[in-house]
Amino acid sequence: MDYGLGAASAASPPPGTYDVVVAHYVLHDMDRASLQDELHALAAALRPDGRFLVVEPVSNRHGPPIDDLPARMSRVGLVEAERQPIDGPLGAATRWTFRRS
Repeated sequence: MDYGLGAASAASPPPGTYDVVVAHYVLHDMDRASLQDELHALAAALRPDGRFLVVEPVSNRHGPPIDDLPARMSRVGLVEAERQPIDGPLGAATRWTFRRS
């Protein structure tokens, strides 16, 4: 099992390396200017049958709006496979699963 810390776009994980990428309470804290590049790098690192799991708070108090996450993921070749509201550690949240389109 591999774990990475830092910008995915800087690390350039090899294409098709991972079965699963998890972003748990991360995306809303990312810089808007680099978010799409980071999502692209992470999506490219997925195997063809891989999944991208995301958990984000419902509140948009800071960071990029999470409501547009499916559109952002679509731009990197992923489609929404599942969406589920949950009670997260910081209140209401949404759990998404995306897969390659």
